Amino acid sequence: MKIQIKTILMTLLIIAVLLLGCKKERANDVSMPSVNISKNVKSEILNWIDLHKAQGNSQIKSLSLIKSNLDFENVIFEKRNNGEDIIIIPVEQKVKGHLKIQGDYTLKLVAVKNRAKFRWAMIVAYSAENRKPALLDERTIKSIINNDVIENDGTYKFYDIKGMLLYQTTYKNKKIISYSSVRKKSDLEVGSKSLKGASQARVMEDQECIDWYLVTVYYDENGMVTGQTEEYLFTTCENTEGGGDGDGDGGGEGGGGGLEEPIDVEVTQVFELRAWFSDFDDDDYQIPTSAGSGPPMGEIPIDTPVPTQLQYICRLKVTYFPISRQITNATALAVSVTPTNSTYNNMTWGMINRNVTVFYSNQSVNTFGSTVTGTWSGILSFRWSYSAYGTQRIKQVGFSQPGTITIP
Repeated sequence: MKIQIKTILMTLLIIAVLLLGCKKERANDVSMPSVNISKNVKSEILNWIDLHKAQGNSQIKSLSLIKSNLDFENVIFEKRNNGEDIIIIPVEQKVKGHLKIQGDYTLKLVAVKNRAKFRWAMIVAYSAENRKPALLDERTIKSIINNDVIENDGTYKFYDIKGMLLYQTTYKNKKIISYSSVRKKSDLEVGSKSLKGASQARVMEDQECIDWYLVTVYYDENGMVTGQTEEYLFTTCENTEGGGDGDGDGGGEGGGGGLEEPIDVEVTQVFELRAWFSDFDDDDYQIPTSAGSGPPMGEIPIDTPVPTQLQYICRLKVTYFPISRQITNATALAVSVTPTNSTYNNMTWGMINRNVTVFYSNQSVNTFGSTVTGTWSGILSFRWSYSAYGTQRIKQVGFSQPGTITIP
């Protein structure tokens, strides 16, 4: 009996030792590759940054400052939809001053790698709406890179690793309300009287200069452009003989710019086009007086018989590059009408309820350059219900509506 107890205890001891050894081995299997990956990424990122040729003191300072302020201890790895690797590295706050960023912004370096080779990298700065904590998580970064819907409202600024602002976007209710990009205003020869901001630019003979502007386009909730502003940033100059001195004024890129590629990122917008319906029936006319039910939409002059307001709503979903204005995809969405239900007093039949639905819809789209043209056609179904008679009348009306938008 004692021998059996000793044998059982010895067996349990051996099993415990083996399990402990396996647990340590599994722990090592998990932790060691993580450490190695972090070291490899740090070495690869820093070496890749060193490959970029700095032009001017501003770029030299940017490259050095960014290299020394990357938090490799908290690096995050993600995947793009196309399989490319995304590497997200927090950037220390002291870089904000050099990039001239004011306010509560979170900064991260986002690098994209394909087949063991870095393709490009940008500094993403994020400020949350309504002074909320500016938390730029990996899900948001992945949405930006994959052109998905951005869940977190606020302002996003994108810089190349030489400190150049490339573009910025502002989101509200998960929709873009403004898009800003740095663009060339014109190529001008030195000495031109029309050089805007010449007092801020260092100009020499035998140089060719470029004005850089921050162009901001504003959108309404339907994706339609409501306005555009241009803000002068700086001027860069380049020698026409033998190359430039590589130093632009105003904190910009020298030697003709030297912008990092890609500086243009796909944006998807839904543009809404509205048109008034014009094929009215006698039963659409209403009595626009204070008696009874008034017009369902808008102010209508008293005692003037006019048809009830009705609109086509045609939408174009367009994916494009805002800077180059290159369109990569465009879709015409099904047409809708508004209002679908209206109640009003008719001159002949009294109180009427009109219901309008899209019985059939067909749409097509064509792109040419930076313009998108959609064509919508189909059949609208009208149903008038007469309250005083308890009867109905149904009519189907064909429609055809073209619409064109131009990428701003």
